[in-house]
Amino acid sequence: MSLYTTGIVRIISEPERRYFESGSYITTFYGGSNEGKDKDGEWIKNGITVKIWNKGGDIICGEKAFVGAGSSVLVTGKVMEERWTDASTGQPRSKHVLEAFRIELLPRAADDQGQAPARPAAPAPSPFGDEPDDDEIPF
Repeated sequence: MSLYTTGIVRIISEPERRYFESGSYITTFYGGSNEGKDKDGEWIKNGITVKIWNKGGDIICGEKAFVGAGSSVLVTGKVMEERWTDASTGQPRSKHVLEAFRIELLPRAADDQGQAPARPAAPAPSPFGDEPDDDEIPF
């Protein structure tokens, strides 16, 4: 059984890239979100390691990166459990990882100069003419 998910993730760590002899590469970052406050008024913080293969990670790491640590992205992927044996203690270890297959940029609240983002352009006029007023609709 696989657990697929889509969610907004804030990039917490600087994205890193690893290359393999086969020519493929993987981009990894730690991301998370605040889920509100607990009964003591402390922020509930959730985080997960996000991995995405090859060109999917180019928007967050590399020459063409559009975002980095501190930005939020919409991530769609599969939650996986990674297991390994700790080299120093010999104990089994595990953690959950979000193996993303799609990352989308989200609009920013403000640009780097602290200014509000530009307003979207006015919608184009309808090719079918003006829309009728609610009073003109017969139902």
